[in-house]
Amino acid sequence: MSGTPADSTLISALNSPQYALTYLALASLAYTDVQTPDPAPPQPDVATGIKNALEGPAGATPLLPAIADYPGTFSLTWGPGYGTAASPTDYSNLAFVATYSQGGKPLFLVVSIRGTDVRDLIKAGIINQVWQDIDALNQVQWPAGSSANPLPYVAKGSHDGLFNKILQLVPIGDAVNVGTTLQTFLSSQIMSNVPIVVTGHSLGACQATMLATWMKSQSGCVAPIIPQPFAPPTAGTQGFYNLYTTNFPGSIAWANPWDLVPYAFWNMDQMKQLWGGESPGGQSYGGPPLDKSTFGLVVRGFVEHFDKAVKNGSVTPYVQIPYAKLGPYTGSIGTPSMLSSFFANMKEPVPGDAWMAQLEWQHFPPCYYNLVSRAKGVNPYPIYPPGSEVVPPLLS
Repeated sequence: MSGTPADSTLISALNSPQYALTYLALASLAYTDVQTPDPAPPQPDVATGIKNALEGPAGATPLLPAIADYPGTFSLTWGPGYGTAASPTDYSNLAFVATYSQGGKPLFLVVSIRGTDVRDLIKAGIINQVWQDIDALNQVQWPAGSSANPLPYVAKGSHDGLFNKILQLVPIGDAVNVGTTLQTFLSSQIMSNVPIVVTGHSLGACQATMLATWMKSQSGCVAPIIPQPFAPPTAGTQGFYNLYTTNFPGSIAWANPWDLVPYAFWNMDQMKQLWGGESPGGQSYGGPPLDKSTFGLVVRGFVEHFDKAVKNGSVTPYVQIPYAKLGPYTGSIGTPSMLSSFFANMKEPVPGDAWMAQLEWQHFPPCYYNLVSRAKGVNPYPIYPPGSEVVPPLLS
């Protein structure tokens, strides 16, 4: 089933910064709201929302435009899936697959995985997401049976999230490929030469690095696999880093240096210092001390506990995958007035905890859109309407 070899020029472009904003658009689309009880105002279900964004009708939602150099269209080819066969409406994870075609010929696929959705009203889903995010104290060897030196280890939470959740997601209702798990769908797609981009934001980005590695390891995989995650916490140790960089030489992961999440869990010192007097550039937040906030202290306590576990040898140190670091830019620390305006434009209440507000400001996709837009070699791509106030007003 290998077919015609994929266009090497296209593969090179897909693996470069060129289409980063396209991938970010698809990663952001995975946050399409689920249908919650008595929504106000009424909204389409998640499958319809994603399908409208990819395929139209034009005007229903912002239709994703064609990418530069390769005029074509996106279509939804699997999903979305947000539960397993055993728990079809779990909502703790969400993924979908879009195909970009030109004249009816598939040029590439994009697997998009949702990150932690702090607005999710399904509390069981929140618990599962947080567990995947923080269960880094426990590690498992993966791939199992590896004889590499050093052995590859990954966070148990990330491992369980991939094998028990992501790969077992199954579309229901108005989705595409209803009843087919993501694992079954991808197992057939990797047997062709059509490139597969894997993206996501936050937890979804961490899972993107894991899923890309899993696909690459499958017997008979001939599809070029291209991970481009945004703000991923680090999944594994030096052994996993070696495996990842061998499988994906020159791959790109995007990280805002003011965002706490990409420092997890390889740089504990930076996580403790971020946004304080010792932060990069020494910028002042201008509000209440962030390390004195309730949420900040909880995270700091976990970070210090984790740091001790690494130093006493009970946890193998995590190693950061290669990043294309963004910024920093003068003015990139969100002041109270900037945060208030930002959350108002997003039609979200400002978190009562100043530390949490700063975390969301630095980590949310709109901030990444602004930063990635300025990165060298990135093609323009209008995810948000021109002049949209949703995008944080960073100062150059």
